Amino acid sequence: METIAKDRNFFMVFTGGLLGSIMEWYDFTVYVYLAPIIAHLFFPHQNAYVSMLMAYAVFAVGYVVRPIGAIFFGHYGDRIGRRKILLFTILMMSLTTFAIGFLPLYSEVGVLSPLLLITLRMVQGFSTAGEVVGAITYTFESASPRHRGFWSTSLWVGSGFGVLIASFIVAAVAHSFSTEEMASWGWRLPFIFGLLTGVIGFLIRRKTPESVYFSAMVKRGEVLSFPTLGVLKNYKIPLLKILVIFIPSAVNYYIFFIFLPTYSSDFLGHSLPDALIVNTITMSFLFIFTPIFAFLSDRIGRRPFLLTGLVANILLSITLFNLIATGTLIHFFIAQAIFSIIHSIYTAAVLSTSLESVPTRIRFSAMAIAYNIAYAIFGGTAPLVVTYLIHRNKSLISPSFYIIFLACIALLAVLKMRETH
Repeated sequence: METIAKDRNFFMVFTGGLLGSIMEWYDFTVYVYLAPIIAHLFFPHQNAYVSMLMAYAVFAVGYVVRPIGAIFFGHYGDRIGRRKILLFTILMMSLTTFAIGFLPLYSEVGVLSPLLLITLRMVQGFSTAGEVVGAITYTFESASPRHRGFWSTSLWVGSGFGVLIASFIVAAVAHSFSTEEMASWGWRLPFIFGLLTGVIGFLIRRKTPESVYFSAMVKRGEVLSFPTLGVLKNYKIPLLKILVIFIPSAVNYYIFFIFLPTYSSDFLGHSLPDALIVNTITMSFLFIFTPIFAFLSDRIGRRPFLLTGLVANILLSITLFNLIATGTLIHFFIAQAIFSIIHSIYTAAVLSTSLESVPTRIRFSAMAIAYNIAYAIFGGTAPLVVTYLIHRNKSLISPSFYIIFLACIALLAVLKMRETH
Protein backbone atom coordinates (compact mmCIF):
# COMPACT_ATOMS: atom_id res chain seq x y z
CA MET A 1 0.00 0.00 0.00
CA GLU A 2 2.88 2.37 0.79
CA THR A 3 4.36 1.78 -2.66
CA ILE A 4 0.99 2.47 -4.30
CA ALA A 5 0.66 5.70 -2.32
CA LYS A 6 4.15 6.80 -3.34
CA ASP A 7 3.41 6.00 -6.98
CA ARG A 8 0.15 7.95 -6.80
CA ASN A 9 1.89 10.91 -5.18
CA PHE A 10 4.60 10.92 -7.83
CA PHE A 11 2.00 10.73 -10.58
CA MET A 12 0.29 13.81 -9.12
CA VAL A 13 3.61 15.65 -8.81
CA PHE A 14 4.54 14.83 -12.40
CA THR A 15 1.10 15.68 -13.79
CA GLY A 16 0.97 19.00 -11.95
CA GLY A 17 4.46 19.83 -13.18
CA LEU A 18 3.57 18.81 -16.72
CA LEU A 19 0.56 21.12 -16.79
CA GLY A 20 2.69 23.96 -15.45
CA SER A 21 5.27 23.44 -18.19
CA ILE A 22 2.50 23.31 -20.78
CA MET A 23 1.08 26.55 -19.39
CA GLU A 24 4.43 28.33 -19.48
CA TRP A 25 5.19 27.57 -23.10
CA TYR A 26 1.61 27.91 -24.27
CA ASP A 27 1.53 31.49 -22.97
CA PHE A 28 4.67 32.55 -24.71
CA THR A 29 4.13 30.59 -27.92
CA VAL A 30 0.66 31.98 -28.57
CA TYR A 31 2.10 35.47 -28.33
CA VAL A 32 4.83 34.78 -30.89
CA TYR A 33 2.53 32.99 -33.34
CA LEU A 34 0.12 35.93 -33.16
CA ALA A 35 2.92 38.51 -33.27
CA PRO A 36 2.04 39.75 -36.81
CA ILE A 37 -1.52 40.53 -35.64
CA ILE A 38 -0.41 41.91 -32.27
CA ALA A 39 2.13 44.14 -34.02
CA HIS A 40 -0.61 45.70 -36.13
CA LEU A 41 -3.16 46.07 -33.31
CA PHE A 42 -0.91 47.28 -30.49
CA PHE A 43 2.00 48.88 -32.36
CA PRO A 44 0.62 50.38 -35.58
CA HIS A 45 3.37 51.81 -37.81
CA GLN A 46 3.79 52.55 -41.50
CA ASN A 47 6.80 50.22 -41.61
CA ALA A 48 5.68 46.63 -40.95
CA TYR A 49 9.25 45.67 -39.95
CA VAL A 50 9.21 48.29 -37.15
CA SER A 51 5.85 47.01 -35.88
CA MET A 52 7.14 43.42 -35.78
CA LEU A 53 10.33 44.51 -34.05
CA MET A 54 8.29 46.28 -31.36
CA ALA A 55 6.05 43.24 -30.89
CA TYR A 56 9.11 40.99 -30.44
CA ALA A 57 10.63 43.55 -28.08
CA VAL A 58 7.56 43.21 -25.83
CA PHE A 59 8.02 39.44 -26.02
CA ALA A 60 11.58 39.93 -24.78
CA VAL A 61 10.38 42.19 -21.94
CA GLY A 62 8.81 39.16 -20.31
CA TYR A 63 12.29 37.69 -20.08
CA VAL A 64 13.97 40.79 -18.70
CA VAL A 65 12.17 40.33 -15.37
CA ARG A 66 12.86 36.60 -15.18
CA PRO A 67 16.20 36.94 -13.35
CA ILE A 68 14.37 38.97 -10.69
CA GLY A 69 11.70 36.29 -10.46
CA ALA A 70 14.43 33.64 -10.32
CA ILE A 71 16.01 35.21 -7.25
CA PHE A 72 12.62 35.66 -5.57
CA PHE A 73 11.20 32.20 -6.23
CA GLY A 74 14.56 30.45 -5.87
CA HIS A 75 15.00 31.96 -2.41
CA TYR A 76 11.55 30.97 -1.19
CA GLY A 77 11.59 27.63 -3.00
CA ASP A 78 14.67 26.63 -0.98
CA ARG A 79 13.26 28.23 2.17
CA ILE A 80 9.56 27.25 2.41
CA GLY A 81 9.35 24.40 -0.10
CA ARG A 82 8.72 23.59 -3.75
CA ARG A 83 4.98 22.92 -3.52
CA LYS A 84 3.85 26.28 -2.07
CA ILE A 85 5.76 28.24 -4.69
CA LEU A 86 4.32 26.16 -7.53
CA LEU A 87 0.74 26.76 -6.41
CA PHE A 88 1.34 30.48 -6.68
CA THR A 89 3.21 30.52 -10.01
CA ILE A 90 0.75 28.46 -12.05
CA LEU A 91 -2.17 30.59 -10.90
CA MET A 92 -0.36 33.82 -11.71
CA MET A 93 0.64 32.59 -15.18
CA SER A 94 -2.82 31.46 -16.19
CA LEU A 95 -4.56 34.63 -15.00
CA THR A 96 -2.21 36.97 -16.89
CA THR A 97 -2.62 34.98 -20.11
CA PHE A 98 -6.38 35.13 -19.71
CA ALA A 99 -6.19 38.89 -19.15
CA ILE A 100 -4.27 39.49 -22.40
CA GLY A 101 -7.28 38.12 -24.25
CA PHE A 102 -9.37 41.03 -22.97
CA LEU A 103 -6.96 43.92 -23.55
CA PRO A 104 -8.21 47.04 -25.36
CA LEU A 105 -6.49 47.91 -28.66
CA TYR A 106 -4.34 50.90 -29.58
CA SER A 107 -7.18 52.19 -31.74
CA GLU A 108 -9.43 52.21 -28.67
CA VAL A 109 -7.28 53.59 -25.83
CA GLY A 110 -4.06 54.71 -27.50
CA VAL A 111 -0.73 54.24 -25.74
CA LEU A 112 -2.43 52.65 -22.70
CA SER A 113 -2.97 49.52 -24.80
CA PRO A 114 0.72 48.60 -25.32
CA LEU A 115 1.50 49.66 -21.74
CA LEU A 116 -1.04 47.16 -20.40
CA LEU A 117 0.36 44.47 -22.69
CA ILE A 118 3.89 45.16 -21.46
CA THR A 119 2.72 45.01 -17.82
CA LEU A 120 1.04 41.63 -18.28
CA ARG A 121 4.07 40.26 -20.12
CA MET A 122 6.26 41.33 -17.21
CA VAL A 123 3.98 39.56 -14.71
CA GLN A 124 4.06 36.46 -16.93
CA GLY A 125 7.84 36.53 -17.05
CA PHE A 126 8.15 37.01 -13.30
CA SER A 127 5.91 34.04 -12.46
CA THR A 128 7.41 31.83 -15.15
CA ALA A 129 10.83 32.25 -13.54
CA GLY A 130 9.71 30.05 -10.68
CA GLU A 131 7.33 27.71 -12.49
CA VAL A 132 9.35 25.50 -14.80
CA VAL A 133 12.45 25.27 -12.60
CA GLY A 134 10.36 24.58 -9.51
CA ALA A 135 8.36 21.88 -11.27
CA ILE A 136 11.47 20.21 -12.65
CA THR A 137 13.25 20.33 -9.28
CA TYR A 138 10.13 18.98 -7.55
CA THR A 139 9.88 16.09 -10.04
CA PHE A 140 13.62 15.34 -9.92
CA GLU A 141 13.55 15.07 -6.13
CA SER A 142 10.39 12.92 -6.17
CA ALA A 143 11.50 10.41 -8.82
CA SER A 144 13.46 7.20 -8.34
CA PRO A 145 17.24 7.91 -8.48
CA ARG A 146 17.54 5.37 -11.33
CA HIS A 147 15.09 7.29 -13.52
CA ARG A 148 15.63 10.93 -12.60
CA GLY A 149 16.92 11.87 -16.01
CA PHE A 150 13.96 10.29 -17.75
CA TRP A 151 11.25 11.82 -15.56
CA SER A 152 12.68 15.31 -15.16
CA THR A 153 13.44 15.53 -18.88
CA SER A 154 10.03 14.12 -19.79
CA LEU A 155 8.50 16.91 -17.73
CA TRP A 156 10.58 19.45 -19.61
CA VAL A 157 9.42 17.92 -22.87
CA GLY A 158 5.96 18.74 -21.60
CA SER A 159 6.78 22.30 -22.57
CA GLY A 160 6.67 21.01 -26.11
CA PHE A 161 3.04 20.09 -25.57
CA GLY A 162 2.46 23.74 -24.74
CA VAL A 163 3.96 24.77 -28.06
CA LEU A 164 2.10 21.97 -29.83
CA ILE A 165 -1.24 22.94 -28.32
CA ALA A 166 -0.60 26.60 -29.09
CA SER A 167 0.36 25.72 -32.65
CA PHE A 168 -2.78 23.62 -33.09
CA ILE A 169 -5.15 26.18 -31.56
CA VAL A 170 -3.75 29.16 -33.45
CA ALA A 171 -3.81 27.16 -36.69
CA ALA A 172 -7.40 26.05 -36.02
CA VAL A 173 -8.54 29.58 -35.23
CA ALA A 174 -6.71 30.97 -38.28
CA HIS A 175 -8.37 28.37 -40.52
CA SER A 176 -11.81 28.96 -38.98
CA PHE A 177 -11.99 32.73 -39.30
CA SER A 178 -11.26 35.27 -41.99
CA THR A 179 -8.30 37.65 -41.81
CA GLU A 180 -10.65 40.44 -40.77
CA GLU A 181 -12.23 38.33 -38.02
CA MET A 182 -8.81 37.28 -36.71
CA ALA A 183 -7.70 40.92 -36.51
CA SER A 184 -10.99 41.97 -34.93
CA TRP A 185 -11.50 39.37 -32.18
CA GLY A 186 -10.29 35.91 -33.22
CA TRP A 187 -6.75 36.53 -31.93
CA ARG A 188 -8.17 36.77 -28.38
CA LEU A 189 -9.45 33.19 -28.23
CA PRO A 190 -6.09 31.35 -27.78
CA PHE A 191 -5.21 33.63 -24.83
CA ILE A 192 -8.59 33.11 -23.16
CA PHE A 193 -8.29 29.33 -23.57
CA GLY A 194 -5.04 29.37 -21.56
CA LEU A 195 -6.92 29.74 -18.27
CA LEU A 196 -8.20 26.15 -18.41
CA THR A 197 -4.80 24.44 -18.17
CA GLY A 198 -3.70 26.65 -15.29
CA VAL A 199 -6.79 25.98 -13.21
CA ILE A 200 -6.50 22.20 -13.66
CA GLY A 201 -2.81 22.30 -12.73
CA PHE A 202 -3.56 24.34 -9.61
CA LEU A 203 -6.23 21.89 -8.42
CA ILE A 204 -3.89 18.91 -8.91
CA ARG A 205 -1.00 20.56 -7.07
CA ARG A 206 -3.18 21.23 -4.05
CA LYS A 207 -3.24 17.46 -3.46
CA THR A 208 0.50 16.77 -3.77
CA PRO A 209 2.95 16.36 -0.85
CA GLU A 210 6.16 18.32 -0.41
CA SER A 211 9.39 17.01 -1.94
CA VAL A 212 10.89 14.17 0.13
CA TYR A 213 14.38 15.64 -0.22
CA PHE A 214 13.26 19.08 0.91
CA SER A 215 11.32 17.64 3.87
CA ALA A 216 14.37 15.63 4.93
CA MET A 217 16.54 18.73 4.60
CA VAL A 218 14.17 20.65 6.89
CA LYS A 219 14.31 17.87 9.50
CA ARG A 220 18.11 17.96 9.42
CA GLY A 221 18.08 21.73 9.92
CA GLU A 222 19.98 22.40 6.69
CA VAL A 223 17.72 25.11 5.30
CA LEU A 224 19.80 28.19 4.49
CA SER A 225 18.62 31.66 5.49
CA PHE A 226 19.79 33.08 2.16
CA PRO A 227 20.14 30.26 -0.41
CA THR A 228 20.98 32.64 -3.27
CA LEU A 229 23.98 33.98 -1.37
CA GLY A 230 25.03 30.39 -0.73
CA VAL A 231 25.00 29.73 -4.46
CA LEU A 232 26.99 32.83 -5.34
CA LYS A 233 29.51 32.26 -2.55
CA ASN A 234 30.16 28.52 -2.74
CA TYR A 235 28.93 27.33 -6.15
CA LYS A 236 30.00 30.04 -8.61
CA ILE A 237 31.75 27.70 -11.06
CA PRO A 238 28.97 25.05 -11.20
CA LEU A 239 26.45 27.88 -11.60
CA LEU A 240 28.39 29.36 -14.53
CA LYS A 241 28.68 25.98 -16.26
CA ILE A 242 24.96 25.28 -15.84
CA LEU A 243 24.18 28.71 -17.24
CA VAL A 244 26.36 28.21 -20.30
CA ILE A 245 24.99 24.77 -21.21
CA PHE A 246 21.41 26.04 -20.89
CA ILE A 247 22.03 28.73 -23.53
CA PRO A 248 21.91 26.53 -26.68
CA SER A 249 18.82 24.80 -25.33
CA ALA A 250 17.06 28.15 -24.86
CA VAL A 251 18.09 29.72 -28.16
CA ASN A 252 17.54 26.62 -30.28
CA TYR A 253 14.09 25.97 -28.86
CA TYR A 254 12.93 29.47 -29.61
CA ILE A 255 14.47 29.59 -33.06
CA PHE A 256 13.46 26.08 -34.18
CA PHE A 257 9.90 25.95 -32.84
CA ILE A 258 8.80 29.49 -32.00
CA PHE A 259 10.52 31.73 -34.55
CA LEU A 260 10.68 29.46 -37.61
CA PRO A 261 6.90 29.30 -38.26
CA THR A 262 6.64 33.10 -38.42
CA TYR A 263 9.99 33.22 -40.27
CA SER A 264 8.53 30.85 -42.84
CA SER A 265 5.42 32.98 -43.17
CA ASP A 266 7.09 36.41 -43.20
CA PHE A 267 10.19 35.70 -45.31
CA LEU A 268 9.48 32.58 -47.39
CA GLY A 269 5.90 33.20 -48.44
CA HIS A 270 4.31 30.16 -46.78
CA SER A 271 0.90 30.65 -45.21
CA LEU A 272 0.97 30.81 -41.41
CA PRO A 273 -1.46 27.86 -41.06
CA ASP A 274 0.78 25.68 -43.30
CA ALA A 275 3.89 26.68 -41.35
CA LEU A 276 2.15 25.87 -38.06
CA ILE A 277 1.06 22.47 -39.34
CA VAL A 278 4.67 21.64 -40.26
CA ASN A 279 5.74 22.89 -36.84
CA THR A 280 3.14 20.72 -35.12
CA ILE A 281 4.33 17.60 -36.95
CA THR A 282 8.05 18.15 -36.38
CA MET A 283 7.54 19.02 -32.73
CA SER A 284 6.03 15.58 -32.22
CA PHE A 285 9.56 14.24 -32.76
CA LEU A 286 10.56 15.92 -29.50
CA PHE A 287 7.98 13.89 -27.61
CA ILE A 288 9.22 10.67 -29.20
CA PHE A 289 12.99 11.05 -29.12
CA THR A 290 13.78 13.16 -26.05
CA PRO A 291 12.43 10.68 -23.45
CA ILE A 292 14.20 7.85 -25.29
CA PHE A 293 17.54 9.67 -25.21
CA ALA A 294 16.94 10.68 -21.57
CA PHE A 295 16.23 7.05 -20.67
CA LEU A 296 19.53 6.08 -22.30
CA SER A 297 21.37 8.88 -20.48
CA ASP A 298 20.27 7.31 -17.18
CA ARG A 299 22.28 4.27 -18.25
CA ILE A 300 25.29 5.45 -20.24
CA GLY A 301 25.76 8.98 -18.88
CA ARG A 302 24.94 12.56 -19.83
CA ARG A 303 28.08 13.78 -21.61
CA PRO A 304 27.74 11.75 -24.85
CA PHE A 305 24.37 13.37 -25.53
CA LEU A 306 25.54 16.89 -24.69
CA LEU A 307 28.56 16.57 -26.97
CA THR A 308 26.62 15.01 -29.84
CA GLY A 309 23.92 17.68 -29.76
CA LEU A 310 26.37 20.57 -29.74
CA VAL A 311 28.61 19.18 -32.48
CA ALA A 312 25.57 18.51 -34.67
CA ASN A 313 24.45 22.12 -34.26
CA ILE A 314 27.88 23.38 -35.24
CA LEU A 315 28.20 21.15 -38.30
CA LEU A 316 24.64 21.18 -39.68
CA SER A 317 23.06 24.58 -38.94
CA ILE A 318 24.27 26.37 -42.09
CA THR A 319 23.24 23.47 -44.31
CA LEU A 320 19.78 23.27 -42.77
CA PHE A 321 19.12 27.00 -43.03
CA ASN A 322 20.24 26.92 -46.65
CA LEU A 323 17.70 24.16 -47.15
CA ILE A 324 14.99 26.29 -45.53
CA ALA A 325 15.98 29.30 -47.65
CA THR A 326 15.10 27.44 -50.86
CA GLY A 327 11.54 28.43 -50.05
CA THR A 328 9.78 25.10 -50.54
CA LEU A 329 7.53 23.77 -47.79
CA ILE A 330 8.97 20.24 -48.02
CA HIS A 331 12.51 21.54 -47.47
CA PHE A 332 11.26 23.55 -44.50
CA PHE A 333 9.74 20.36 -43.09
CA ILE A 334 12.93 18.30 -43.58
CA ALA A 335 15.17 20.93 -41.99
CA GLN A 336 12.91 21.47 -39.01
CA ALA A 337 12.58 17.71 -38.48
CA ILE A 338 16.37 17.36 -38.32
CA PHE A 339 16.64 20.33 -35.97
CA SER A 340 14.03 18.64 -33.78
CA ILE A 341 16.08 15.44 -33.46
CA ILE A 342 19.28 17.40 -32.71
CA HIS A 343 17.46 19.34 -30.03
CA SER A 344 16.11 16.09 -28.55
CA ILE A 345 19.62 14.68 -28.18
CA TYR A 346 20.89 17.73 -26.33
CA THR A 347 17.79 18.32 -24.21
CA ALA A 348 17.85 14.70 -23.04
CA ALA A 349 20.92 15.39 -20.91
CA VAL A 350 21.24 19.12 -20.21
CA LEU A 351 18.57 19.25 -17.54
CA SER A 352 19.63 16.22 -15.49
CA THR A 353 23.27 17.33 -15.74
CA SER A 354 22.35 20.68 -14.24
CA LEU A 355 20.20 19.22 -11.45
CA GLU A 356 22.92 16.75 -10.47
CA SER A 357 25.58 19.46 -10.31
CA VAL A 358 24.24 21.13 -7.14
CA PRO A 359 22.97 19.92 -3.70
CA THR A 360 19.37 20.00 -2.46
CA ARG A 361 19.74 23.00 -0.14
CA ILE A 362 20.47 25.41 -3.03
CA ARG A 363 19.10 23.43 -5.99
CA PHE A 364 16.00 25.57 -6.62
CA SER A 365 18.00 28.81 -6.35
CA ALA A 366 20.88 27.66 -8.55
CA MET A 367 18.62 26.21 -11.22
CA ALA A 368 16.34 29.26 -11.18
CA ILE A 369 19.24 31.68 -11.61
CA ALA A 370 21.02 29.74 -14.36
CA TYR A 371 17.93 28.71 -16.28
CA ASN A 372 16.26 32.10 -16.21
CA ILE A 373 19.33 34.14 -17.07
CA ALA A 374 19.96 31.84 -20.03
CA TYR A 375 16.38 32.12 -21.19
CA ALA A 376 16.09 35.84 -20.44
CA ILE A 377 19.26 37.05 -22.14
CA PHE A 378 19.46 34.51 -24.94
CA GLY A 379 16.17 32.62 -25.31
CA GLY A 380 13.73 35.48 -24.87
CA THR A 381 15.67 37.75 -27.18
CA ALA A 382 16.31 35.09 -29.85
CA PRO A 383 13.37 36.07 -32.13
CA LEU A 384 14.41 39.72 -31.85
CA VAL A 385 18.09 38.98 -32.50
CA VAL A 386 17.60 36.74 -35.52
CA THR A 387 15.01 39.09 -37.03
CA TYR A 388 17.57 41.89 -36.71
CA LEU A 389 20.37 39.73 -38.18
CA ILE A 390 18.26 38.77 -41.19
CA HIS A 391 17.32 42.39 -41.82
CA ARG A 392 20.87 43.70 -41.33
CA ASN A 393 22.70 41.02 -43.33
CA LYS A 394 20.00 40.56 -45.97
CA SER A 395 20.54 36.82 -45.54
CA LEU A 396 18.00 34.20 -44.55
CA ILE A 397 20.73 31.93 -43.16
CA SER A 398 21.92 34.49 -40.58
CA PRO A 399 20.30 32.63 -37.63
CA SER A 400 22.65 29.69 -38.23
CA PHE A 401 25.73 31.73 -37.30
CA TYR A 402 24.15 32.74 -34.01
CA ILE A 403 23.36 29.10 -33.24
CA ILE A 404 26.91 27.98 -34.07
CA PHE A 405 28.55 30.70 -31.98
CA LEU A 406 26.58 29.80 -28.85
CA ALA A 407 27.08 26.06 -29.39
CA CYS A 408 30.85 26.54 -29.51
CA ILE A 409 30.84 28.33 -26.15
CA ALA A 410 28.69 25.61 -24.58
CA LEU A 411 30.96 22.92 -26.03
CA LEU A 412 33.92 24.41 -24.16
CA ALA A 413 31.91 24.29 -20.91
CA VAL A 414 30.86 20.66 -21.42
CA LEU A 415 34.45 19.63 -22.09
CA LYS A 416 35.34 21.11 -18.68
CA MET A 417 32.55 19.24 -16.88
CA ARG A 418 32.76 15.77 -15.40
CA GLU A 419 30.08 13.14 -15.86
CA THR A 420 27.38 13.80 -13.23
CA HIS A 421 25.48 10.51 -13.41
